[in-house]
Amino acid sequence: KEVDGIDAPNWNLVNNILFCKKNSHRCAGLKLYCYLCRHKLVFGHNIQIKLMIKVNKVASYIYNRYLEEFKETVSEMKLHKLLYFTQRESLIQTGNPMFKESFLAWRYGPVLTEIRDCYTNKEFDDMPTEDFIKDNLGIFDFVFSYYAPKDAWSLSRLTHGEYSWIHARGNSLPNQSCNTPLAIEDIRKDAERIKLRRFLIQEIQKEKKTC
Repeated sequence: KEVDGIDAPNWNLVNNILFCKKNSHRCAGLKLYCYLCRHKLVFGHNIQIKLMIKVNKVASYIYNRYLEEFKETVSEMKLHKLLYFTQRESLIQTGNPMFKESFLAWRYGPVLTEIRDCYTNKEFDDMPTEDFIKDNLGIFDFVFSYYAPKDAWSLSRLTHGEYSWIHARGNSLPNQSCNTPLAIEDIRKDAERIKLRRFLIQEIQKEKKTC
């Protein structure tokens, strides 16, 4: 069994907290490298672990919720962009990605090849669990309130301003194909940038109220 990519035959996962089986409660001083950020994890205290799921489950939720709320089928291009902003929002709100699949830096923005076949065959019935949806509802609600109402081309232009996409594209020409994956750490940088921007906006709004 893997927990966020960590081979975990000697670990128990209880209520999303990782415990070493060698001790009844915790393992002090043991160090591992985080699969996501490569920082050392010192298991001298409880460490919260967020489980990732397959991206097709996230896509199924977005596809079906979009159909229910907007009374139309989301376009493939827009679905890829909503998935990107969902991944980034997960990093903003939780510090962890929602899924491990990588986006490719295509010319109209990030694309997940795993979703292309799903969209062609309309295979969007593999939904996440109710618990997963509940735990991540704040992420989904933000994406649907802020990004889902925008058209696909507007979302494409937004992704063209993302460092992760620009960095992955490298020296590729605007109309040139590019299959370079977006690094999760680069998406994390975009998430931190947006997180800081939101914080500053909130501080400005607070200041205005006190004036």
